[in-house]
Amino acid sequence: MLCINVCEYSGDISKAVFSRLKEYFEVLYLRKHTLKKAGSGEEILLISTGYIINTDIPAINIFSPDFNICPSDEVSGVSIVWSQCKNQLKALAKSNTEVITCGMSQKDTFTCTSIDDLRVLIAMQRTICDIYGAKHLPFEMPVEINNTNEIYIEMAIAAVKTLLQCQTDT
Repeated sequence: MLCINVCEYSGDISKAVFSRLKEYFEVLYLRKHTLKKAGSGEEILLISTGYIINTDIPAINIFSPDFNICPSDEVSGVSIVWSQCKNQLKALAKSNTEVITCGMSQKDTFTCTSIDDLRVLIAMQRTICDIYGAKHLPFEMPVEINNTNEIYIEMAIAAVKTLLQCQTDT
């Protein structure tokens, strides 16, 4: 089993991740004292919290842009962050985690190469290894959006899907 810990206050990111991953996995989704289950296949535990959870099982952490990471927080696994959150990046630099950045620069792991009113073209700009050790080469994928506020969420979902060897086309 794999744990995806979404460190957020609103629930927007975890709801989107749950919606997308249930196409590929059996997802157990815990948020605000409610447990939902959907999909079929390998089990994934998706947790939406306002704090960091340390697990003994492989973990992917997704940090919302407004989430505060203390330098003393122990973070392991893979962490997905918005590159504009310099305090998060600084705190994670001292932890035992692989950091995947999402943002609008050439240095980010995931970025947008094209944006219009209805869709974005998300690009993975460097080779990364998934949780099974397989390498994934850079790629681009179109994603439909309702508004530009969803761009970070879509980049984070693209990162998760790549890490879990899901299809990267839409």
